[in-house]
This record gives sequence, structure tokens and C-alpha cells, in this order.
Amino acid sequence: MLSRIVVFALLLGGMLFTACVPVRKQTYLQERQNELQHYPKDTVVKRFTAEEYTYRLRAGDVVSVRITSLTPEQWDFFQKSNPGGAQNGQQDPLLSGYVISPEGAIQLPVVGAVTIAGLSIIEANQHLQQQVEQYLKNPTVHIKLLNFNYTLLGEVNSQGTFNTYDPRMNILQAVGRAGGLTEFADRANVKIVRKMGEEVEIAFVNLLDDDVITSPYFYLRPDDVVVVRPLKVKTFNNFTARNISLGLSVLSILSILYLRVM
Repeated sequence: MLSRIVVFALLLGGMLFTACVPVRKQTYLQERQNELQHYPKDTVVKRFTAEEYTYRLRAGDVVSVRITSLTPEQWDFFQKSNPGGAQNGQQDPLLSGYVISPEGAIQLPVVGAVTIAGLSIIEANQHLQQQVEQYLKNPTVHIKLLNFNYTLLGEVNSQGTFNTYDPRMNILQAVGRAGGLTEFADRANVKIVRKMGEEVEIAFVNLLDDDVITSPYFYLRPDDVVVVRPLKVKTFNNFTARNISLGLSVLSILSILYLRVM
């Protein structure tokens, strides 16, 4: 009888141990263990040659355009125009922005159509500034991308669709904005679904490996969907959680019965 109780206790303990997720499956951007032991402190220990990513505006993008100048307000037609009719800043920013047409242009008052598709945000600022210099004194142009949305699903602490004004949002920053990944997230196989023209790409990245920084999918693009699958241990852990109390109760009863018999 005692041997059976001991065996049952060992099995129960084994279930508890197996249900734990090791640290090596939870730590982002890991280095090799032998390298870690020789890293000097407060020193650059590794460099990556990462592709410089620059988002280029495309047809369908929504941008805000703010133009300031030394031109008196009564003569500044840009200050008087508001493409979306927003009031008191309460309207959806997307409704008050300029939509890049299929031809790649936005329509500005007085100036007319200005092509900005294919340009980076910085290049679009410079190009638009050149266009309005003939109308305004010392103009300064500020363009902001409004429709950079991405979605995180699965083993993240806050699933949903997020918006950013940073065209260089990377996947780690996106995960951070969602509150991080759960304990049972499969960080080694994070799926990214990306629409490229008429096609949809699916790729996997490994957030456990610091080489992910060099991946072409490290930087997100508008409308990317990031799917984080659970580790297999999650299913086992759910089974353990449901049955652990029952197992402890049975073990207690068996122990009491054994002690009474003895």
C-alpha cells in the first residue's frame, strides 16, 4: 500500500515538473551559452548588419499633412482647409487625412495633385515642401502616416489591432505594446501574415534567437498579422490544473487510510 502511495506521489510530482516552461523557451534574443560566459560588462558584445528598412508610401495610405509658414493666417489657405471636416480634434484621424489615390497622389487645395506614392515619409516631406514654396513663405511640412495598423493574435497578453505613427515599428516593439507574450507562447515559431500586392506571404520568425534582428520580417508593415501559437505544454498544463486538486485529494485520503490501518 505504501509503495503505491509513493509511486502516485512521484507521478503527481512529475506532472507538476513537466508542466513548467523552461526559461530558455521564454527568453527573447538569446545568445549562445558559451558566448554569454565570456561577455565583458558594459561593452558592445555583438554587431549585426541589419537591412535598413524604410517604409514607402503607397496607394490607399492615409496621411495627415500639416503645413506651417510665415505667411499671415488670412492668406494661408492651408490653415483654412480641413480635408475631413474634423471638429475640436474629436473626429477619427483617418477621416481627416488625405488618401493617396490609385495614381499615387494626394489632392491639396490650390496646389492640386501631388504624387507621393513610392516616397519615404522624409522624401514626401521634402517633395511637398518644394511644391508649396511658391505659395507660402518659408513653409515647413509635416507628414504622418495614419493607417499603420497591425494585429496580434494568440498567446499575447492583449490581443487586438493596434495603430502606430512610427513607420519603423518592429515585432519586439509590437509585442511590448501588447503587454508581452504569455508564459506558454511559442516564441520560436511566431507567424507573420503579410499582404504584398495581390499575394499574401506567410513567414515564421524566432524571437528566441538574436539573429531575428536581421530578418526581413523584423520590421512590421501596415496590416501585418502576427500569430503566436501556444507551446504543446499548455495543453498538458491545462490538464494538470484540472486534475491536480483531485490527485492531491486522492493522495490525502490514501495516506489517511494507510495510517489508520497501520
